[in-house]
Amino acid sequence: MPDALEEILGISRRKLVEKKGNTPYALEFPFEAPPIWQQQHDIITETPLTSPRAKLLTSLEFASIKLKISMAELEETVCAQETMERDRSYIFKDTFHIGDLEPGVQDRYKESMKLITGLQKYPSPHPRRHEELTWLCMEILNWLNLKIYYDVYVRDPASPWPHRYILQDIVQAFMTMRLFFPNVEVTSIVQEHLGSREGQAFRNSKILDPEARRQVRPDARTRTSCAYRPRKFWDGWENKVYTGDDLYIDKFPYEWNMAIRPIIAKRKFSTLFLEPGLRPSCSHGSMNSLPSRHDWTRVRRVSPRCGPGFATANTEQHRPDKLDLFITYSNTDEFV
Repeated sequence: MPDALEEILGISRRKLVEKKGNTPYALEFPFEAPPIWQQQHDIITETPLTSPRAKLLTSLEFASIKLKISMAELEETVCAQETMERDRSYIFKDTFHIGDLEPGVQDRYKESMKLITGLQKYPSPHPRRHEELTWLCMEILNWLNLKIYYDVYVRDPASPWPHRYILQDIVQAFMTMRLFFPNVEVTSIVQEHLGSREGQAFRNSKILDPEARRQVRPDARTRTSCAYRPRKFWDGWENKVYTGDDLYIDKFPYEWNMAIRPIIAKRKFSTLFLEPGLRPSCSHGSMNSLPSRHDWTRVRRVSPRCGPGFATANTEQHRPDKLDLFITYSNTDEFV
């Protein structure tokens, strides 16, 4: 079995490398530094430095950076668990975005990721103009008491670092932040990229126009939690469905099923490779009144890490004609 697992993971490693260039997301740089960093790395290496900056490079162990990891080295040094975690990390953010059902939001997410990735790949004709961005990234890492590269893997899943990919993370985070401050000097590469042939497609993107985005209210439910909604908001659930001795699932309105089941299915799919965010529960709110034909002795108790709730449907004032998923956490004390 271990040999079979290693063979599967070896294929996974090769696929990660082969996919490079075929996706607009972080998978562009699975085991190498983004091109913009490689360009700046060469400049820093060739430039005489002042004492404070030389000290910073020493503290971060700048010389230890591996800008690229070859396939041969990858198969030799990267263990099975690290490969699985690296593979999983690529879909972590994407899967959460898949669960966002607002119309058009998937296209906007893809557009933003293409822009962010494009910035990391942009071959600036004036790289020395953007040298400060590299130093700012390194100062952030130093402030976090991190090194710029770790040639180790920590098996503790609760430990966020160290790992080999901190460099990719800080560069992508900084590039994302730059989109909101395109006119600041340290983020000038955004304007340079938009003026280039590679970035001209995003020149009029609403991603870069907060004023235009402000004019359109998102077609999505509000974030108000269960505890802060008025009591009457739950009238349909408490007075029509969750009442009496009958199973509430037998009284669940048809239009509620039609509205929320696709949402739940979509969100469960979006967490397929993660710790599931939504789980079905074989539970009923009134354990003492259940019909005897049900064998409730086999009902799985709720994990202490889960918050049991009942899925309902309702509308909000700004979307009076659109039923959406709302979860109430009342009536669930006996399941905790």
